[in-house]
Amino acid sequence: MTKKRKQKQGIHDQKIIAARHKNEFMARLKYYIDLWLGKGSFDMLPEVDKRVIYKMRYTSMRLAPAPGIALKAGLLDKMKSTLHAFMNITRYNTPAGDSISFYEFNIYYMTVHHGIGSLLQLEDSGMKELKERYHRFIAWDKDALKWANRNLDLISFILGNLYSTPDKKYYWFDIRDYFGSKEGAGNYKILEIHTQEPVVTEIEVNDDRRPAYKLGYPALHTGIKWFRVKPPDAGVIKWQKEYEVYIQAHALQRIMERIDCITESHVVMQIFFSLFDPDIIYENGRMLLAYDFESQSRIGYFVADVVEGKLLLRTFLFITNEGTPEARKLAEISGLCKLDVKYWKIDKLSTFLKSDIVLKPEIKKIFMDAGCGGLFNLSLEGPDIYSGKLHVADQMMRYLAIEEKGISSFK
Repeated sequence: MTKKRKQKQGIHDQKIIAARHKNEFMARLKYYIDLWLGKGSFDMLPEVDKRVIYKMRYTSMRLAPAPGIALKAGLLDKMKSTLHAFMNITRYNTPAGDSISFYEFNIYYMTVHHGIGSLLQLEDSGMKELKERYHRFIAWDKDALKWANRNLDLISFILGNLYSTPDKKYYWFDIRDYFGSKEGAGNYKILEIHTQEPVVTEIEVNDDRRPAYKLGYPALHTGIKWFRVKPPDAGVIKWQKEYEVYIQAHALQRIMERIDCITESHVVMQIFFSLFDPDIIYENGRMLLAYDFESQSRIGYFVADVVEGKLLLRTFLFITNEGTPEARKLAEISGLCKLDVKYWKIDKLSTFLKSDIVLKPEIKKIFMDAGCGGLFNLSLEGPDIYSGKLHVADQMMRYLAIEEKGISSFK
């Protein structure tokens, strides 16, 4: 085949693909128009208006780096996959009684809302019935666009928090509209990716100056908002102001070691979430910032100090590590001390998720009574989650001298 014939064939194939896409889109649009506005509504539109609506259609949301922003290889594809997943699990219930994904909402609902709405602004007595149907639907569904904007803000917020790391890079998003009706490309929203380099300073800890990274969270449109926290008063200590929050590299290392079976991005995102409404307690004179997973399961604490006018997160303690109130209770109840915790590897999340501790009521009760119940309530997915594949419970029962029907004595 000659080069010229190949070019013609390519153009022909593109036309076939474009025609197929148009037919599929219009068939889906007909379904939604008849569902939302009433049976037969689509056929009330003249063919010329159907062609106009197709040119004015909305297509799926785009995710793209802002001009001048370079992303590391593979990151954009990961972000797109995450965005697509969020938009498919987020659903909207229309007045017609159906439920559509946010992905479909941004295509078909927006096409109906704006495309038909624009056409019906024109005076045309032949479309009176369709106008009445459309305005009834819009009147019923007046909060739809507010819902869409709130959810887009929320998804952008979660996406930014999920991929940001205080010691590497922050990512935040802006939204702009693209109107491609004249080019026949349709209209769509672009979620534009921006970046912020880490803010790092050196803080003196134990007579040594060490790097610490400023903690903030990505906010839609405006960039990074830095956390400020006022610790609760402790006895004679009365804190007078809010402090910017920094985290040492050591604390990041420790939390990754101890929350060892959850992706780094989810672990870091929960650090941000723990700072939105911080729960700070004092244990043996030390300030502890609670680390909760999914805002419901406490699995650890950051040891914090006010140093050089900053609230510094120095290290991370798993909930069973010595120095937490739960570890103190655990020792009181069972006699499990620092060396025991390390020996049984119950200072790591993976032990609780993969072992048979959760399946042995006598052992599980010890941790529940100590305040560690959140370790058994994590809504995680995977074949090993609470599987009991790692056998440690019987050995722990023998070590602690626990009878099958309850606790008799402790070694």
